[in-house]
Amino acid sequence: MAIVFWGVSPHPPLLIPGVSDLARDKVQATEKALSDWAQALKEQEPDRIVLMSPHAPSCAWANTVFSLPNLRGSMERFGQPQQEMEWPIDIDFVGRLAARCKELELPLLVIDEECTERYRVKPTIDHGSFVPLYFIKQAQITAKLVILGYSGLEQDSYLRLGQLLRELTETEEANTAVIASGDLSHRLSEAGPYGFNAAGPVFDQKINDILRDLDQTSLLNFTPDQVEAAGQCGLDSITMLFGSLRGNPQVHHLSYEGPFGVGYAVCYYLPEYRNESGSTEEADEVGENGEKQMDACKEAEQGTVDKCDPRVELARRSVECYVTTGKPLELQKGEYPELSEPAAVFVTLKENDELRGCIGTLAPYRNTQAEEILYNAISACSHDPRFEPVRPEELPKLHYQVYVLGAPMKVAGPQELDPKRYGVIVRKGSRSGVLLPDLEGIDSVEMQIGIACRKGGISPEENPELYRFTAKTYN
Repeated sequence: MAIVFWGVSPHPPLLIPGVSDLARDKVQATEKALSDWAQALKEQEPDRIVLMSPHAPSCAWANTVFSLPNLRGSMERFGQPQQEMEWPIDIDFVGRLAARCKELELPLLVIDEECTERYRVKPTIDHGSFVPLYFIKQAQITAKLVILGYSGLEQDSYLRLGQLLRELTETEEANTAVIASGDLSHRLSEAGPYGFNAAGPVFDQKINDILRDLDQTSLLNFTPDQVEAAGQCGLDSITMLFGSLRGNPQVHHLSYEGPFGVGYAVCYYLPEYRNESGSTEEADEVGENGEKQMDACKEAEQGTVDKCDPRVELARRSVECYVTTGKPLELQKGEYPELSEPAAVFVTLKENDELRGCIGTLAPYRNTQAEEILYNAISACSHDPRFEPVRPEELPKLHYQVYVLGAPMKVAGPQELDPKRYGVIVRKGSRSGVLLPDLEGIDSVEMQIGIACRKGGISPEENPELYRFTAKTYN
């Protein structure tokens, strides 16, 4: 059933009865919103809750996850030891998550009994998890729990972790909810915990706009200085959640307030469901699992043109299956033996010669080129933030291109670039932009660098690092 709910929750301890009832009166909008938020979650009947908290155990070189039978927690630290809870941990899912992270070389520290003793980690539900779980428990939701903690890695690693959660849940029966716990700026007023900084209100306004608009591009374009000045603790959780989003979810932005100099936003997303049969009339014309041919591949089977490349065929099958069924294409064992080695891949969709979606990876994240094409095709048709998800009636009009990339190479300057021969990566700190080679209308190195910089939110005057790469195109 995949992911059925995505929620953003603040975690001020004063929302818990008894901690500070006088102050609690000043966050009634947040309290009401979280109660409604939890009721919406209950209606989705979750079997598992995956929650990321900035106050769970953290590690400089890896995200963390508990792998213990149960976790207990209380508000004893805030003077209310009687406010306590216990949750069962979904150890099986944690095991699958850890195994997949290892395959993809995505650092994840599993906190099991041995780890708690070695690193002296206290196995408890932190307050960043406790507060949203309190409202979930008040809604009488029973589900297994997975708690993720922060790392010192770049923001992109949180996006990849969210994408991996989406991948792991798409082919199973369990209903999963993904929760991002985090407060926004702590510097909204002099009365706040870190005083006032003008960057605080600006950051909160941008984050709320991003949550309303599902603007992943802007989410990834905060500079380290902006994040530091805002004094926040929710950006990485929200990035993980955005990585796990699929399709065109319904947005429910319930509240935002900052009465104590700290920003509290409550928001949730629900999947965009099709009709009760899981399809539409237009989808039925395409056929289950994208088997009906819609382009040169169909003609190839009929012998009217040369057989199309298997990479293009796979991209098309993947898009048609996902758009018509909402599920990834299931490859049979031994399919596409020529695509059994890993490779970095971009998948581009065009409709009437206009770009309709383009998503890819600069390094292989999956075991085979076939898997890379399959999932990047899904992302291109449903997760490109520049476009609405592809609709079933558009499928016959789509043209597919698959780029298989060579390894990026750092260059000394623009003189080593050639927009017809090489793609380019521009990088400045945590910001980066990518442009594929041999694109129509890109006739000069200056134009290529300029467009890549705009995509990454970088000014060319910042002298970003330059990398070039080759790409073989299949269409």
